[in-house]
Amino acid sequence: MAGEVDAHTASRLRDHLVERIRPGGPDLVVDLGGVRFLAAAGLGVLAEVAASADAAGVRIHVVARTRPVLLPLSLTGLDVVLDVHRYLGDVPLRGGMSDRMPRRSPVMSVRSGSSAT
Repeated sequence: MAGEVDAHTASRLRDHLVERIRPGGPDLVVDLGGVRFLAAAGLGVLAEVAASADAAGVRIHVVARTRPVLLPLSLTGLDVVLDVHRYLGDVPLRGGMSDRMPRRSPVMSVRSGSSAT
């Protein structure tokens, strides 16, 4: 994702992530590497999606390495609830395999005034 995750974009993010959760399905990877602002609405979405994923038996991994994302995650305690990784390649594959996620994963772009991709 790139841009801002705020009240204007949070619902698109929620819809995008929730539709990818399948009971017993693959882990969900949310790459926030390009996000420059994470508002309370975005934090709420991450908490909601984490609960939905947990209920479906799916792990959620968040890739984040910038202060505008890591600080709100830390202040709210979501960094403890979510599996937070600095780089996409650090996300472990389900089943404990030693292979890592590919450098590119299916992610969406969230920008003010633009549609999700």
